[in-house]
Amino acid sequence: MPQTHRSRSSADDRSGARPTATAARRRPSPGALLALAGAVIVIIAYCLPWYHLELDESVSVNGWGFVTGTGHDLSTGKLHWAAFVAALAAIVVALARLRGAHGDGWRLTALASLVVALAGALFSLADVPEGAVTTTGVYVTLAGSLLVAGGYALMAFTRH
Repeated sequence: MPQTHRSRSSADDRSGARPTATAARRRPSPGALLALAGAVIVIIAYCLPWYHLELDESVSVNGWGFVTGTGHDLSTGKLHWAAFVAALAAIVVALARLRGAHGDGWRLTALASLVVALAGALFSLADVPEGAVTTTGVYVTLAGSLLVAGGYALMAFTRH
């Protein structure tokens, strides 16, 4: 009797493993998705202008510390990098949560990165270089950090 072969379409079928009922029903964590979106927004905000000179709006500095215009010294402190580092940590936490990681270690990491993200964003808002005013990038960084905070809150109060 000839042996028949079935066509297999999914990666699980090719490996020989059958998906479990819980794996098929698992939905992504809305909190992890929100935190991930907030972290990406924070990172993008570093490309935007953060400050510009009061007297010459054509001279600005972005989150990376690059100054547009010449003849002026406009710089930021090291704590402005805190929100960026925290956004990277938020990406790791969110991706881990999307892959099903739970536990106190992840909660502690989420809390630490949340505190650092908000502190860095608030510091950037409060510590404006002399003769400069805040602009788009600082506010977008703060908004992204708040989205990360909302995502972490959702993760803390949901099971998945």
